[in-house]
Amino acid sequence: MDFGNQVSLLDIDLDRLNEVKEKTSANVELLFSNRENLKSCLGKTDLLINCILWNKTRKDHLVSREDLKLMKKGSIIVDVSCDEAGAIETSHSTTHDKPTYEVDGIVHYAVDNIPATFARTATELLSNVTFPYAMNIANKGAEKALAENSGLRRGLSTYKGELTLQETALKHNLNYKSPEMVLGLKIN
Repeated sequence: MDFGNQVSLLDIDLDRLNEVKEKTSANVELLFSNRENLKSCLGKTDLLINCILWNKTRKDHLVSREDLKLMKKGSIIVDVSCDEAGAIETSHSTTHDKPTYEVDGIVHYAVDNIPATFARTATELLSNVTFPYAMNIANKGAEKALAENSGLRRGLSTYKGELTLQETALKHNLNYKSPEMVLGLKIN
């Protein structure tokens, strides 16, 4: 049930947008995520939900403080990712005890670990998503599973005593080796 809401969904993955198009109703507007489309949406948004995990080394923002001027006073930003000064420049983590704050007339909600509010449902969903990866590792062994699955490699933080997550290395000024390098893979 859509309660008569108009929803705009922005993404940079055209294949994903086409996939979503097949499953949504007429009230959902699917847009390629670019600056013009984002600014247009901000002007008519009552509720902005950010689910983008922003690279902590980036200094730019998807929605800057200046962009808040485009939004209607009293609009709400829900930052599911809760990245301090990440995709939403004005976002900082809040708690369930004090979940919201206001910046330039825009209400912000950025409670860390929002899924914990619905722990059982979140656990079931997370288990369903991660189970195939666990089975892949169980059936093939860690090295073969990592070698064959680039998605699994992207989730690797450390391996054989080496830091394999570049974002962490940059943030803490530590040495880093790519998962491919640690695994001895030759990726073209």
